[in-house]
Amino acid sequence: MNIRHSTLRFLASSFLFAAICKPIFASDLPCTPHTQISVSKINADVIAIGDFHGSNEIPAFVEGLVCQLAVSGKPVVLGLELPMDLQAGITQYTLSKGTPEDKKALLSAYFWHEKQDGRRSEAMFKLIDSVRKLRNEGKDVLISAFDSGKSNELQPLTKNETRSQARRDSIMATNIYDRLKQYPAHTHILFAGSGHTGKFKQQDWNPAVSSMAYLLQQRVSVYSIYFSFLQGGEIWGCSGPDTPCGPWRIRATTATTKEGFDLILPIEKLTASIPAKDAP
Repeated sequence: MNIRHSTLRFLASSFLFAAICKPIFASDLPCTPHTQISVSKINADVIAIGDFHGSNEIPAFVEGLVCQLAVSGKPVVLGLELPMDLQAGITQYTLSKGTPEDKKALLSAYFWHEKQDGRRSEAMFKLIDSVRKLRNEGKDVLISAFDSGKSNELQPLTKNETRSQARRDSIMATNIYDRLKQYPAHTHILFAGSGHTGKFKQQDWNPAVSSMAYLLQQRVSVYSIYFSFLQGGEIWGCSGPDTPCGPWRIRATTATTKEGFDLILPIEKLTASIPAKDAP
């Protein structure tokens, strides 16, 4: 089944993320649309955006894209690489007033207190909060947590078994496909690590694993976006279970093409985003 909802053409000409131009929309919007991005027609069911977990700038880019679509009247489903068993808490928060008590309730879930890998960052919380603000303004924007949760993982037979990445990407693709069927009139934006959003039949690190975007593309059309970082920068991450987390250096890149992706957008420089639970 091929789902064709509102067609979008996502083209970037002379795009530089660090230069934030003045919004052309009302000044009292709860977000800032990206006015440097040309949005016209693209024949794709989903837009998949590749993350380098732990930055401020990439979640802010996603926020601006969702804002631009929402304020133009398009309904949006924003899929996040968060465990599906967080869905009820996320939905409850997006329907709330965003009080300190509401934030505390959201961040009380186990996920936000595990070791930081960037998906637990303050910038990710701000992205979720931006959807709450849009919903409070009456915009039709939803968040879907599509990552595998604790309840659907294979139980280990030995103490040394690791989580199956092939199973995880397959579950994510299935969850996203289900949302596409449930919300065919919405623009679907997926935000996940670039290893998931690139259309890779075989991953470099494990040829037995196909990416989420590749598996999803067997059913629907996927338009994948990647980033280059003109001055490099830093992300917040962890190198291992027994090492402290902190800023990681990211080298500068100026690539304009990358296998598995349809578009490369430049970001001037990345800055690290601390864990949401540690933010003031």
